Amino acid sequence: MSLEDSHSDSLAETLGVFDRRESPHVPLTTSEVCEALSCTRRTTYDRLNRLADRGDVETKKVGARGRVWWRAPQSSGEGTAEATETTETDPEEGYEPLLLDVLDDADVGVFVLNGDFDVVWASEGVERYFGLDCETVVGRDKRRLLDEEVLDAVADPDSFAETVLSTYEDNTYAEEFECRVTAGERRAERWLEHRSRPIESGRFAGGRVEIYYDITDSKRLVRQLEHSHAAIERELDEAFERIDDAVFALDRDGRFAYLNPRAERLFERDASEVIGRPIDEVFPQNELSEGCEAIRRAARTQSSVTFEEYFEPLERWMEGHVHPSETGTSVYLRDIDERKRRERELERYETIFDTIDDAICVFDEDGCLVEANDAFETLTGYPPEEFVGEMPTRVIAEGALESALEYCREAFEGGREVVSVDAEVVTKAGERVPIESRVTRYYPCENSHRWIAVVRDVTAQKEQLERYERQRERLTALNSVNAVVREISDAVINRSTREEIERAACESLASSESYLFAWISGVDPRRGKLTPRVEVGVEGYVDEIDLSDARSLNTLEESGPASRAVRTGEIQVVNDAFTDEDFAPWRHLAHEYGYRSVAAVPIEYEGTTYGLIGVYADREDAFEEEERRALGPVGEIVGHAIAANERKQALMSDEAVEVEFRVRNPFGEYGETLPSDGVFRIDRTVPLDDGTYLEYGVASADVLDVLDSLVDEVPHWQSLTTFERDSSPDRFELYLSEQPIQSAVASLGGYVESAEMVDGDFELTVHLSVSTDVRRVIDIVRETYPDAELVARRMVSVEGAFRDRLRQDFTDTLTERQRNALETAYYSGFFEWPRESSGEAVAESLGVSAPTFHQHLRKAEKTLFRQLLADRPVTSR
Repeated sequence: MSLEDSHSDSLAETLGVFDRRESPHVPLTTSEVCEALSCTRRTTYDRLNRLADRGDVETKKVGARGRVWWRAPQSSGEGTAEATETTETDPEEGYEPLLLDVLDDADVGVFVLNGDFDVVWASEGVERYFGLDCETVVGRDKRRLLDEEVLDAVADPDSFAETVLSTYEDNTYAEEFECRVTAGERRAERWLEHRSRPIESGRFAGGRVEIYYDITDSKRLVRQLEHSHAAIERELDEAFERIDDAVFALDRDGRFAYLNPRAERLFERDASEVIGRPIDEVFPQNELSEGCEAIRRAARTQSSVTFEEYFEPLERWMEGHVHPSETGTSVYLRDIDERKRRERELERYETIFDTIDDAICVFDEDGCLVEANDAFETLTGYPPEEFVGEMPTRVIAEGALESALEYCREAFEGGREVVSVDAEVVTKAGERVPIESRVTRYYPCENSHRWIAVVRDVTAQKEQLERYERQRERLTALNSVNAVVREISDAVINRSTREEIERAACESLASSESYLFAWISGVDPRRGKLTPRVEVGVEGYVDEIDLSDARSLNTLEESGPASRAVRTGEIQVVNDAFTDEDFAPWRHLAHEYGYRSVAAVPIEYEGTTYGLIGVYADREDAFEEEERRALGPVGEIVGHAIAANERKQALMSDEAVEVEFRVRNPFGEYGETLPSDGVFRIDRTVPLDDGTYLEYGVASADVLDVLDSLVDEVPHWQSLTTFERDSSPDRFELYLSEQPIQSAVASLGGYVESAEMVDGDFELTVHLSVSTDVRRVIDIVRETYPDAELVARRMVSVEGAFRDRLRQDFTDTLTERQRNALETAYYSGFFEWPRESSGEAVAESLGVSAPTFHQHLRKAEKTLFRQLLADRPVTSR
């Protein structure tokens, strides 16, 4: 079969859809033809277009997107016999397309229903009026269409449905009614007139035709006429009810025809003087310009006009009502000066009422809301209209509102005119807002009164007061903690043992008004253990938190403030033990012992951790920034006191632990080796105020060359200074930014007996008190020199009582700055002759001015000489 034959067959098949129907000239939609052919809509549309081009079918657009098709009528000489017979037996079918065109072009909406009340045709007006798609409407049951789509478009669906469905149940009468279509996505709001009647003959006999006419403009005109008629009636009623107003009449030419006595008094003119005279002549334009213009406008338009004008001669506001007629114009004038004054006052009141930020509420005697401004909704989230006529118990609890009213009644009976009430409102979002209400009352009539409440959101004021109170509490606590810090500083300085120092610190903290209790534990970071030592203000608490458990530092409870403080070396706080998630393991103890905030303060001095102070307060946020900074020095003060006590004990003891180390090639990691025959010895280390250190010693020239090259390699070596001498070895000064071994050992209560190079190795001998943890010293040495070898550890007798006493005096009687000045001067060669370092050079090393250095030096010399020469003889003991 050729392609042309295939096309012919498909077109014939498509024509068959129309020919098989009862009438081939009844319009079908594209979808109906597509369904009958069982092919795609695109294919169906192409076939129908070809048939239309051939003249076999005719087509017409329906609605905005639809199109219908019908079999083209055939002439008597063409087509089949069946077509000829159809044309002869049903001549009206040929006119249907023409009728459809006419109805579509008419400004009406039409439904044509068959005997089953299915839609067989709908005009474009249906789509325009009801927002329906005409193509999809055809073929649907009108009753289902009514329920599923039409009723959504009308304003009174129940009444509309009842009326229309009644015509289907009894399809014997014509129906007529009006309905209003609401605005929608594809339709505008409009009024329609429904007219329907049964179809009594023809192909759709037993069906019904429904026509909708757009009567929107007619309805609008009727309403305007009704309003105009009502306005005229109101004007007439007012004119007759207020006959005591000034009334005058003008004839058709604008001449005075009548004045009543009130008008004569108002114009201060006798009627006989003005009757017959034009109004423009009696009242110049500057006296009644608005009134004259209103009269001319009313006469020209033949409609009533109302005007208001300030009447200069009387210095009063007048209101005029002008009523034109065929014979002239009647004018009624009323004195409205008092009303104008009240309106101005009302406008001012309404402006204040509507624009003030505070909510203004008017209540009746029983507390029911009468009126409220827009700020009420801003405050509560509810429009005030929701509560008019009732008590706003969703906003203010009923009991609270009744209590407030009772309080106001008692206050006013006691002679007060304004009452302030604090309360709380619940917003629509469920938030609670504190408010302050200033309530007064007024009497709109003699026997009843109303309450006026000016309601203000005082959240900001409350928060400000709370901030002030918290600030006051913080300042009080800060003063208290500063006092405690001073007290601790005074208390621990003269204690003879470490236990006394720790107890004095805890007693000062626990006796303060700011804190509940305090405790101190020792710490062994290497083993991860805290050892309880002292607790004051509480009994048994330290046992409950089990500080001896190694987990408290390293494993299970790493989130606790104590473990964090030891690991970081910084004060750690918990500002709310009841909400801090990391403090959950100890929350039950916070309830039991009544504390809210916790601070863990590490006890440290010169890089050595001696222990931990736990401080507890019953206040939330007790350890905020200022108080935390103030409490921080406590750990350093106690650490300094413990270190000084240990050094003192070491110096006073006749026995010591001597530990000897050997370090082979101490600078090997930097690629340098000290010459085996060179001289290298460290004599003294002086700590400075800014955390830096000065080391003094002697070295041969070849060693100094190595040391000088290491300044750029070793990160904490800042500078090397050599003091020239006539004989070798030379003295040197090494400036360090980190703590050297000598100071670290001293912080543990020991001292370096010797530090020098022997046969190319660096040998270090340390003397420690018998109570010092030797393992900690070994760890410190190996942190600096990982390859350090422990050569010997022995008990020794410390000889030289005079030297011990002198060292004790040097430590106890001189201030730290005096000691630093004296040691730096000595080891830098200031006392040599000639001087190896000037006073300015020593002062620069210390970071102070030259006069300051000399002042510290003289005071140190005077103190030591007084101890040696004045207080007691120099004898051994």
